[in-house]
Amino acid sequence: MIEIRLERLYHAERTLLRDVEITVPEGGKVVLSGETGSGKTSLLQTLNRMNMGWNGAVRFHGRDVREMNPAELRHQVIEVMQEPFLGKGKVRDAIRIPFQYKINRDREFDTDRLSLLLKSFSLPEAILEQSVDKLSGGEKQRVAMIRAMMLSPEVLLLDEPSSALDREISGKVLDFVLNTCRAAVLCISHDPVWQDAFPIHYTILNERLLRVEVF
Repeated sequence: MIEIRLERLYHAERTLLRDVEITVPEGGKVVLSGETGSGKTSLLQTLNRMNMGWNGAVRFHGRDVREMNPAELRHQVIEVMQEPFLGKGKVRDAIRIPFQYKINRDREFDTDRLSLLLKSFSLPEAILEQSVDKLSGGEKQRVAMIRAMMLSPEVLLLDEPSSALDREISGKVLDFVLNTCRAAVLCISHDPVWQDAFPIHYTILNERLLRVEVF
């Protein structure tokens, strides 16, 4: 499904990574680790064309992402940032916003799926009527993930999804991502629990992407 073959990943004049090779099958789960500023987010965002600072090839279903319409690509490759922007108003409205976009108007807003996701992410139904600006950091992260999952993406890009969660809730979210989520997942995480749980783990060291063996 996903093929990344980069000769060089860069930001401005600085080289972040060289000779990157990653293949992710349908439904595959990959975690990325490495020091802050090493290029993890830049690598993740090659897949949704939020970062174009690279030489090489990035393919989604065999198509070069540079030749794809960005809206069409992001229709299936959805990113959830570490500090997500949810807009204003109630949580229910924030979750519905993407369904108003032209590219998503064919997607049904499934209220039963929403209820299931809230339960899976340890959030009460009542949170839907809360104001977005009253949410904690951890609640915002989970609401953003629920919003993404409501769109049934083929690929989910997660940037530090557990950074504001306590251990118990982080474990529940991790279990959902690995065992219930059907999308392919590429996740950045500094959490050793998340790193150890993912079947495929890459780390960045000295401008190189290294496969970490899982025992």
